Amino acid sequence: TEDTAKAGVSVTATAKGIKVLLTVPTELLDDSEVDLSQDILGDFIEAVAYRLDWMCLQADGTDDDVDGGFTGIFSGGTAAVAASGNTTVETLDFEDVTATMLATDEAVMQRAACWYIHPHMLVRLLHIKDANGRPIFLTATEAPSPGAIGSILGYPVKISPAAPNENAASKPIAAFGDPMALAVGLRTNF
Repeated sequence: TEDTAKAGVSVTATAKGIKVLLTVPTELLDDSEVDLSQDILGDFIEAVAYRLDWMCLQADGTDDDVDGGFTGIFSGGTAAVAASGNTTVETLDFEDVTATMLATDEAVMQRAACWYIHPHMLVRLLHIKDANGRPIFLTATEAPSPGAIGSILGYPVKISPAAPNENAASKPIAAFGDPMALAVGLRTNF
């Protein structure tokens, strides 16, 4: 960060491996008639992509095989707390979503900010409408966003199965921000 650079603190990057476990029946490997390379490569790519998503989104900083010492945006971001009584995604309202955006530094909102959310959480958010009764989520057909499935209040939505999916009080729901800058998490109230 800027403050770190001003203080003269240096950052050391350390390369770490991503471990994945793939299960392939021995019978398939022994069968010379079947080429499994494409299937195994596809499984490997999917597993590595999930691990990268986990480290970027939910890792809690623990230096173990799950988090690898990384801190994801849902664990390290600034939480915007929902209004009193809004303890599940279904009870959130328009003001809770805008509060998340208002808790973000204005410089981030001028950059390539977007929403990060689990697909199930997005489905739960679909009921939220603005003061004019319009849905806050617009599909990519209604509001095209490169690389996104749609947008929430004009910012692209990126879905990931590695994002949190627990619909309970004090649990993160979505993250808003620029991955190159700051992130603010949206969570329900205590």
